[in-house]
Amino acid sequence: MCLDITDLEEEGWSSDSQRDTLASGAVAHITGMSGMHAPVVVLTEGRTDAEFLSTALKMLYPHLTDLIRFLDYEQKAEGGAGALVRMVRAFAAAGIVNRIVAVFDNDSAATDALRVLDFPNLPGRLQVLQYPAIALASEYPTLGPPSQVSPAGSVSIADVNGLAGSIEMYLGRDVLVTSDGELRPVQWKSYISSLRQYQGEVVDKSNIHDAFRAKCALASREPKVISVQDWEGLRLIIDAICSAAQLAFGGVDPTAGWPAVG
Repeated sequence: MCLDITDLEEEGWSSDSQRDTLASGAVAHITGMSGMHAPVVVLTEGRTDAEFLSTALKMLYPHLTDLIRFLDYEQKAEGGAGALVRMVRAFAAAGIVNRIVAVFDNDSAATDALRVLDFPNLPGRLQVLQYPAIALASEYPTLGPPSQVSPAGSVSIADVNGLAGSIEMYLGRDVLVTSDGELRPVQWKSYISSLRQYQGEVVDKSNIHDAFRAKCALASREPKVISVQDWEGLRLIIDAICSAAQLAFGGVDPTAGWPAVG
């Protein structure tokens, strides 16, 4: 198919310098407009991140569920910070029109993995962030290595933001506490020499997951209990995702017309 632009040139609407970019410019414009009206695709480090964030979205902001989509990890996608970095690179190279937000854990492993990303050259439609700092993690019990004084390991309070901020830390104090009311501690796992800091992980993850799923089931049956449950951490993450989506397309607000988040 051909488009005759003779009249445009004769009337001065098009010049020789513009001729070679008319088609590509039109395609870029159409692609940008398509992306603005397509759902935001959120990439996470793994299946549980996607599961818990999508569940929280339904609970807290149900009006946004058609506008934010999480990658389907039921298809056995590789997990972890390194895998997510590779996925970001692949999506950047593929020219996907959707707005994409890649969200990493707020821990040492993610910070280390992100060092290899060429942030200045990532397309504007693809935003990368880590889970935000959270007040609960600023004074959190941590389990250190055993010593003669404490053969089972010593517990001390530390700021674990940036060191051990996996999704579990954001599921709420009400699911992080044990039956005796104590927070499950962070266990220091390894030392990352490139960052000169430790990587930590909250203990007893499977029970935390079970407690969160029970919390969600109760909230689904009785929505009024959401107001007394602790959803602060997940709200912060979802708000950060929405803010990242608004940075796409060179400053154009892609969420214009979205229902308000609040």
